[in-house]
Amino acid sequence: MVARLVFLNGTRAGAALNLGETPVSIGRRPSRTIVYSPDETVVSTDHATIEFQNGRYVLRDEGSRNGTLVNAQRVTSRPLEHGDIIQFGEGGPSARFVLETQPGVAPTQDLVARSTVAQRASAERGTSAMPAIVAAKAGAPEEVSPETRSRRKFLGLVGVLAGTVSAILAGIPAVTAFVSPLFRAKREGTWVKLGDADGFETGTPNKKDFAQTVKDAWVESRSMLSVWVYTDDGKKFIVFDARCTHLGCGYSFVADTKVFQCPCHGGRFDPKTGAVLGGPPPRPLDRLPWKVEEGVLFVQIA
Repeated sequence: MVARLVFLNGTRAGAALNLGETPVSIGRRPSRTIVYSPDETVVSTDHATIEFQNGRYVLRDEGSRNGTLVNAQRVTSRPLEHGDIIQFGEGGPSARFVLETQPGVAPTQDLVARSTVAQRASAERGTSAMPAIVAAKAGAPEEVSPETRSRRKFLGLVGVLAGTVSAILAGIPAVTAFVSPLFRAKREGTWVKLGDADGFETGTPNKKDFAQTVKDAWVESRSMLSVWVYTDDGKKFIVFDARCTHLGCGYSFVADTKVFQCPCHGGRFDPKTGAVLGGPPPRPLDRLPWKVEEGVLFVQIA
């Protein structure tokens, strides 16, 4: 008599273990005969044992947390029959107990032979042999015709193709959003008049406020903006964005310390260069493009 366990699912799916007369222990403990992955937490550390007793294989649960089931029935100890489905915990991995009663005779062949005998006996009695045939085929592998295999392969290819097309369609908006800025025409800034170039006080920052009109389709809005202008000679200028480079707060010029200071988090800047003198700002003040035309200072606003 030859017996074995054929593992149906879980981390050991597809494997098989021949059973002898030595007890076989199952669980997640590394010392067990059949060791399941630590991820399969439905299986207990010491889950069950299969022992050979009086010519039969007996399955015994070892007090597992989720129980041991045979043919969907929870058991504590039970002799195994050919074709029994053993599940280690409800929802856990399972295995089939396979028994060869005669050397060289496969279990499915033995079942078919028994079904043939049953058919002959039922024919002599005039009764139906369908239950015996169904029972025999329950353990036999499914026979698949070439047409069925071809149809399954075709349906599989259709499924893969449909999934690929769906993924491509779903990805088009994301790709478009990523690529479109590369081809978008660069928006030119607006030149704003700040005043006569010779009207700015030299050696000290000059704050200039102005209104900017923004059109979005038919919606038009106006906002107030500010810049700081510094010049030593009235000919060369530095125009700073009036927003702190930390979090965008507006800063002011402190006459006593002669520095720009942000009231939000204490950022301080050099009014001549815009360099960071202290606080959390990560970079100097942003400088804006400027030009002088016919004695008038202009600044470019994005």
